[in-house]
Amino acid sequence: ERAIRFDPMNYRARVTLMSFYLDAPFFLGGSEVRARELATLRVVGLTQREVGAIIVIELVLLAVVAIILFLSSCSGPNTTKESVDTYRSAMAKASESGPAPGSSEEKAALETFGNFLKNVGNKEYIEQNTAKAYAPGAYLNDTLVTHYGPEEIKAYFLKTAETMTSFSVTIDDTSRSGSDHYVRWTMIFSAPKLGGGEPIHSVGISQVRFNNSGQVAFHQDFWDSGQNIYAQIPVVGGMIGIVKKRLEE
Repeated sequence: ERAIRFDPMNYRARVTLMSFYLDAPFFLGGSEVRARELATLRVVGLTQREVGAIIVIELVLLAVVAIILFLSSCSGPNTTKESVDTYRSAMAKASESGPAPGSSEEKAALETFGNFLKNVGNKEYIEQNTAKAYAPGAYLNDTLVTHYGPEEIKAYFLKTAETMTSFSVTIDDTSRSGSDHYVRWTMIFSAPKLGGGEPIHSVGISQVRFNNSGQVAFHQDFWDSGQNIYAQIPVVGGMIGIVKKRLEE
């Protein structure tokens, strides 16, 4: 809002704020009326050329309003319960106890998994080691997508590696509770379409269950993909920032 007050022709600011008005719930300040008003904002004291430029911008903004309203009407149902049910079901299926606590087999399994995490940006490593690290039918959810089995998981990580220009993971800590291993890590990666290509720093935890052969049968990541992926996307990131700011007020 402040940017628009200083420069009413600031196209990016108007699109970002307009998108927020359209997407945010009413109690957070959402308003279709304010979005339409913003799309047709007029400024006095301008030259004929500046007025013409604003008219073009307004036409584009009105088109954006129409598209966003259409997409909002097509939004999918709330599937959070289904996601949790899928998580619990996959965890129950990974019922083998895995390597004994403190055994050399457990150490080897954690080392194999840790090395895989460290090489997610290495396509050759992924090709050669996914089937070694992940068991047949293994479950993977990284908060963005869900995949099953080494072939799906390999294809996903190969596609991910292609989008990045740099990638590194440091294993910070590991712990065990029953059949579950919790691997805490720090990740730094760069991708041309995220954060302007600058390095993105994040922390997270992987919950892992191994089968009796030391392969990953269940892998659930817990990390802030909203901050580290969606908030780094142009325009979308601005909308998320507006929502966070209003929640903090």
